[in-house]
Amino acid sequence: GDPRSTVDAGFGQAVALATRLLVIGAPEDDAVATNAGSALVFVASAEGANTHNRTASTTAAQTPWTFRRRLTSLDAGVPASDAAFDAFGAAVAASDDDIVAVGAPFADEEHGGGVVATRAGACFVYRLVGEGGPSAASSEQQDVAFVQRLTAPDAAAHAQFGHAVDVGGRVIAVGAPWHAAQGAVYVFVDTTSTRV
Repeated sequence: GDPRSTVDAGFGQAVALATRLLVIGAPEDDAVATNAGSALVFVASAEGANTHNRTASTTAAQTPWTFRRRLTSLDAGVPASDAAFDAFGAAVAASDDDIVAVGAPFADEEHGGGVVATRAGACFVYRLVGEGGPSAASSEQQDVAFVQRLTAPDAAAHAQFGHAVDVGGRVIAVGAPWHAAQGAVYVFVDTTSTRV
């Protein structure tokens, strides 16, 4: 079926392209809950990874891209009842190291069952895995696995951590434009963060 099947999902509001990955954000997707959002991951075929004529389409005969998976905050164990209006997919990033980062700037930061910071935001990290590893000849052998949910160590209400995301190698940068009325960027190297 067509992975864009949810109407009014905002498909294409965010787009990231790496050598083997195409990630498309749909932050208004209602499949999980109202405006919970999603991100769709396409994997390049062996031929598609080496071409310059790439188009995002869901028809395999028209593109070297194969739809692999719809990502949502449910992957990280977020209950559907808590995912509404999180805007998962408002920002997306992909790296040539097969890492995907997805921002959910309106996610609440929760600890111990209670909301700590409303709309503090979150960033969800995934990795392309599967038989044959990152260099598998067939995209059919690949899947996208949840790795980690990142949050600001000094999470603040309405900071919108995850409003912007980028990935390069082992480094993930996450923007929080409304943190402390000045904005902040958090840089994560593996699991360690630094605020800029």
